[in-house]
Amino acid sequence: MTPDAFRSFADSLPEGMLLLSGDGTILAANRRLADSLQQAPEVLVGTPLTALCEDAREATRLLGEWSRNSPLPSGTLTVRVGGAPVRFRAEGSVIEHVAHAGHRQLLVRLIPRPQGPEQESDLDEEILALVESRRRAEEERAGSAQRWQFLANASTALGSSLDVDQVLRTIARLSVPALADWCTVDMLEPDGSVRRVAVTHADPTKRDLVDMAATYPPDPQGKHPRTAVLRTGRSMLFAEFPEESLSEIAADERHLAALRSLAYRSAMIVAIKARGRTLGALTFATAESDRRYGPDDLALVGDLAHRAALAVDNARLYAEAQEANRVKDEFLATVSHELRTPLSSMMNWIALLRQGKIGPEQVSRGLEVLQRSGEAQARLIDDILDVSRIVSGRLRLQPQPVEVSAVVRDAVDTVRPAADAKRVRLEIVDDAVGVRVLGDPARLQQVAWNLLANGVKFTPEGGRVTVLVERKPQEARIVISDTGEGIAPEFLPFVFDRFRQAERVANRRHSGLGLGLAIVKHLVEAHGGSVEAQSEGRGSGATFCVRLPLVPPR
Repeated sequence: MTPDAFRSFADSLPEGMLLLSGDGTILAANRRLADSLQQAPEVLVGTPLTALCEDAREATRLLGEWSRNSPLPSGTLTVRVGGAPVRFRAEGSVIEHVAHAGHRQLLVRLIPRPQGPEQESDLDEEILALVESRRRAEEERAGSAQRWQFLANASTALGSSLDVDQVLRTIARLSVPALADWCTVDMLEPDGSVRRVAVTHADPTKRDLVDMAATYPPDPQGKHPRTAVLRTGRSMLFAEFPEESLSEIAADERHLAALRSLAYRSAMIVAIKARGRTLGALTFATAESDRRYGPDDLALVGDLAHRAALAVDNARLYAEAQEANRVKDEFLATVSHELRTPLSSMMNWIALLRQGKIGPEQVSRGLEVLQRSGEAQARLIDDILDVSRIVSGRLRLQPQPVEVSAVVRDAVDTVRPAADAKRVRLEIVDDAVGVRVLGDPARLQQVAWNLLANGVKFTPEGGRVTVLVERKPQEARIVISDTGEGIAPEFLPFVFDRFRQAERVANRRHSGLGLGLAIVKHLVEAHGGSVEAQSEGRGSGATFCVRLPLVPPR
């Protein structure tokens, strides 16, 4: 290799390098090494290596070893730079430049230049291979630094918000174009459906295609690999994404045309998982960049998905904690209101009765008010105590064979005066006469009474509450339907939660603590049964179905 050819590649290296002749004369030196020796490269050319070293004998010995051996043996050379001794340690083809007084270190290569064209060619190949390996190492280091920087930026962004959707949109924005030409984020909803949270593309001219991808359902045919990732929680890598696969995941021809315009090349789909649950999936795809993903890329986005999952989980836990605090505060406000209302009425009538200034009819009415108010307070306190027993595990049942029809009819008789006063029609259809279940009669009557009372309370004047008791092969069913206000779809999943009510304290129109349905659910499940609520929404009424296992035959 000529000195000019040597300098053309050696000056781009981050380490010092010398090119020596067979007798140890410097043929060329790159800029990095010349700077470290405080010399100009052209001044070093023609200088024997031994002339730079304090111990010329040791330098001569190493030169002799280098001319006879391969790989090169280790050794140490010391030169003076600016009056201070500087050592060069040779190991193989690498010499490490170590400066005294804590100066920075430089990596230096001493490469002898054998005589003859054949050896010259071999040496050229060795040098080029060395340079190529160093280039790859530098690229890997740079890529590793970029990946760590990306993850650091992602962690900072993820920790900056407690809004779940905002966190996920941040992920998509950071990933394009750093990791992908376009990225989508899809999350699993409580009902099992998939909601598309974010779609980001590197090409602003494809905004229309991105909007179309955002408005179409994430997987209309249920054939997208993303569905498998959401189901199994295992990530998937597509180094090459086959074009024919697009037709399998498209909803229609228009959707297919949009997917083809996005020009998939390579793709990765990783699950967002926290505490053993799959929360959603991140999809990364390349197109215009023509980049091909590999295992290292999958490992990187897996780390990103893990960090995103922690951020999402923390945001959800925070939201749940905030909601729990809100519900608790509303419950305490509700308890105060519900207890104060009958108490105020009782105190007012007690004051009137003590004054003795009211007639016999008013006395009779006052006593009725006192009785009703006392009963109302007793029911509120009983509900609170029942919830306390449920939470502490101290609720006890006294099971025995119970006829379902008798329990339901007793509950209907208890609720009928309230229904008549409100002009709500109570209808009962009993197709389970003689059917028995194993349970606590008082607690089962409490279940039926709570559901019936709820139906009457939320049904407007002139409405109807229907009770159906029927027998099925393995169970007895109690179905209570009303023509009342119904249940909003967003509240339906929480209808059996403790302390949860659809109405806020500020605009409550109905009394109650919001504990009745929670107690119903616990009592039914304690009897080995189940209860579910159905409603088409506001103004459509509601239906509650209780299933209880039959008494097994002797």
